[in-house]
Amino acid sequence: MLFYNPPNAAGTPGGAPVATQPQLATQFCNLEEPWRTGVKALAAYTIPKIDVQIAATFRSAPGITNGGNAAPSGVQANFVATNAYLGANSNLGRLLSGTTSQTQNTSLQIINPDTVYLDRDNQLDFRVGKVFRYRGLRSTINLDIYNALNRGTILTANQNYALTNNVWLTPTAITNPRLLKVSLTLDLR
Repeated sequence: MLFYNPPNAAGTPGGAPVATQPQLATQFCNLEEPWRTGVKALAAYTIPKIDVQIAATFRSAPGITNGGNAAPSGVQANFVATNAYLGANSNLGRLLSGTTSQTQNTSLQIINPDTVYLDRDNQLDFRVGKVFRYRGLRSTINLDIYNALNRGTILTANQNYALTNNVWLTPTAITNPRLLKVSLTLDLR
């Protein structure tokens, strides 16, 4: 399998692979991102006879994306392959290109780009508020509930794969837990 070797600092092709950006097979040099939709909705209403305001927002965002231009979207599985490991477990019969000793290594992406994604992040926020009027003053007491569904969606995960003590896809960030907030607004007229 052929691998794309990114340019070095001078911008010339054939530079040493950068540790933070794993090598991709040449068949993945021209990737077309899959269609991944996001949804946002907002609804608000004031109940006229009792002066109660209600509102809800819903957001549904696709799983992890890595930024599009620099790297393909989706989850990666970055495997650090040492010359010693490849010498013992492959039929390459030589050191990796661009390396000069057994202790050098390269980072390889071992799953196809754009094939594995984290779960969607669905979040529902809700607000209810009571309006009070007194002598030209208007105040509203609000109760906000953020992440009303209390989903613990994984937002980011470890993308390094190892043969021992593997921590691949271990969560590094999850959605904030349910949060209640009470607020008061005062309008002077």
